[in-house]
Amino acid sequence: MKDKKLKKTIRAQKARMGQGTSYSAARLAVTHGNGEVPQEEDRKSDRAFRREANAAWLKALQHAAGGKDVSARTWTDPKEIVEVLRAIGVPNSNHMFYPTGGGNDLGSASLGKEPGCIELFCNGEDGGRGSPAIVKPRSLTLNAIAEIPSMSYLRLELDELAPSGVYDAVPNGREELTETEPQQYENRSLWDYGEYVPSHRLVTRWLHGCFVIFAKGSLYNVFNDYWKGDTYDGRHNKMDAAEFRRHVDGIVSSAIARGLPTD
Repeated sequence: MKDKKLKKTIRAQKARMGQGTSYSAARLAVTHGNGEVPQEEDRKSDRAFRREANAAWLKALQHAAGGKDVSARTWTDPKEIVEVLRAIGVPNSNHMFYPTGGGNDLGSASLGKEPGCIELFCNGEDGGRGSPAIVKPRSLTLNAIAEIPSMSYLRLELDELAPSGVYDAVPNGREELTETEPQQYENRSLWDYGEYVPSHRLVTRWLHGCFVIFAKGSLYNVFNDYWKGDTYDGRHNKMDAAEFRRHVDGIVSSAIARGLPTD
């Protein structure tokens, strides 16, 4: 990998892993998956980051499970789902993957203004409170991974949400809108051109699909180039829950076989 391309890729990975991530940790996440041998200081920095992030994730999952051991369970009540998502919204502990690809750290959640909906707030978006993702949850499932606990993850399945009617078509299942009043929406351009008042919000309505949330320091997020392409490709939304679980189990088995750090 040429130097300029490497530096650009590392900067992107550093943003994905968090502002508190060292350059060397981000470099390791990039180069280790492309056959380059990292320096010893890179290994130590990355290991420390991953251990801290994964420990925070497991602690948050345990708290979400009511102080019990992290084990498989499912929530369907929107209020309970919000409580769980709030519990895991610990800075530098999680990373949420969007249905269409990409992702961000989940900061918090709340009950939505639309019936049956909740709102997801990501870190880095107006301080984690201003520009929510509006979704209609069907279920939130905790998938516990005994072999590598830090690979335990949450899968948020969505029920269908009707389009707002602002746009003629919503081909990718998401619409970015300016919310002028609760359940009242206008084109996003209203926000982009500054034609709004303080009570307005920029929102994204996800009409269907699923999200998955992993530890920020997990093998799924950090060593993503190993797993048949970048895990930012939205693969979880192209598989049902059972298929994706088998995919994750395959990653776990591969990581153990390759001797990757699993804590």
